Amino acid sequence: MKIVFLGWGSLIWSPRGLPIVGDWQRGGPVLPIELSRVSSDRRLTLVIDEDNGIDTVTRYAFSSRTNTEYAVDDLSRREGTTQACIGFVDLVNGTANPTKSTFTSLIWEWAETAGVGAVVWTALATNFHQKIGEQFSAERGMACLKGLNGAKRDQALDYFCKAPEEVNRSLRRALQVLEAY
Repeated sequence: MKIVFLGWGSLIWSPRGLPIVGDWQRGGPVLPIELSRVSSDRRLTLVIDEDNGIDTVTRYAFSSRTNTEYAVDDLSRREGTTQACIGFVDLVNGTANPTKSTFTSLIWEWAETAGVGAVVWTALATNFHQKIGEQFSAERGMACLKGLNGAKRDQALDYFCKAPEEVNRSLRRALQVLEAY
């Protein structure tokens, strides 16, 4: 069975041992992506965000695995999270996680069209409100970035710079203007 991983952030430029075959390809499903997750080091990272996300064409890479459970385990280890935070659709077995989501349906349809048996992705949710205490906006995201210093700020800027070009969030555009001065 052909299995692919979906990517839109650091997974693309830093797979860190994720067993992929070949390079990341353009043309994955269009998903609502936004820089609305606050990581443990206070950087903003890209996640599927049904409320704030902007439709973005994702990328995909083939897994060396032929078993969905193994591919889910591979991605959960790479992401340092539980398997519950890894999304998948398995067309062969008729299973999915999360089961009731607009984007899961979109990924399922894309998988059928692409001729793959399963798709696996990082399903971490936005946590901006929980971590910052306010709803996400580009302005609030920029304020978070401005609050970082030293190595943490450098890591956050590096993440923005390495994000694929198709990930053109309003926060990223604001950052590019800031960096130009």
